[in-house]
Amino acid sequence: MGTRNANELRAVTGGTHQPDAETVARFVSAWLDTTPGDERPSLHDALQAFAELVSRWRDADVDVDRAQAALLEGATEIASRYGLAVGELLSDVSRLVATSGRRNDLKQVATDRRILDAAYDVFADKGFYNATVDEIAQEAGVGKGTVYRHFDSKDNLFQAVVREKLLDLVAQVREGFETADDVLQGIRRAVSAYLRFFEKHNRFYRILVFEQQGFGTEFRTEYIAGILQNVPQIRDMVISAAEEGITKPLDDFYTIFYGIVGFMDGVIHKWFYNNCEGSLEDEIDTIIEVLFYGFVARKGNGGT
Repeated sequence: MGTRNANELRAVTGGTHQPDAETVARFVSAWLDTTPGDERPSLHDALQAFAELVSRWRDADVDVDRAQAALLEGATEIASRYGLAVGELLSDVSRLVATSGRRNDLKQVATDRRILDAAYDVFADKGFYNATVDEIAQEAGVGKGTVYRHFDSKDNLFQAVVREKLLDLVAQVREGFETADDVLQGIRRAVSAYLRFFEKHNRFYRILVFEQQGFGTEFRTEYIAGILQNVPQIRDMVISAAEEGITKPLDDFYTIFYGIVGFMDGVIHKWFYNNCEGSLEDEIDTIIEVLFYGFVARKGNGGT
């Protein structure tokens, strides 16, 4: 990568008093693509770019709080483009906006990131109840008091970690639908993304389901709501498919949607009870077969 071109970056944001996601993605990409060095941009590199952009907007009296949606949409695009953890980037950008959003706030957000990453590892290894703030502080390389200054309690820290994973899950399911050619392909990609996510975070999911029962239920409710809110085309795609005769007419889209999620959760539970043997992705064909065609044989093929 070459030397950062200040004039190019200035041109991207110059006169932009109604910021949008496209402007955000253009600026951050220009920043990352001209970062010295040959390594792939890191999460911290991206956050530096967002801090620079937010700081310039504040200098120009742009209402950054109102522009947060554009920042987050742009962050989702950047995460996909550069292979960054979307949940972590969205979380960090949100925290940046919650501060004054200036360049010198990067240190505070970077400390948050160290604590969140450490908390994820400790919670995943020890479980919620056995994990201690002292262990998290030691893993993060900060004092115990610093953890409490950034997060009021162990419970709040746990919830922050879980919600960050929620952002990751929603973004992956959203991408599955947005890049699909039709609703059936979208469902298959969404199912695949769903299973891959929980296989990757299986230790943490175990805490949600078997240890933090109450918050596990809340998390499930939030990610379903998050998927529906962030993927508005799901319902439209399903309704259009029914109108075109691709799927059966649906009396209640939400009943079907929750039923599909419950079915996949059951498959994941079975996998856990079998000590996570094999890969959840091996179950995709069976899930799709049942979702699309059911499990009762048609007449003339052994059915009644």
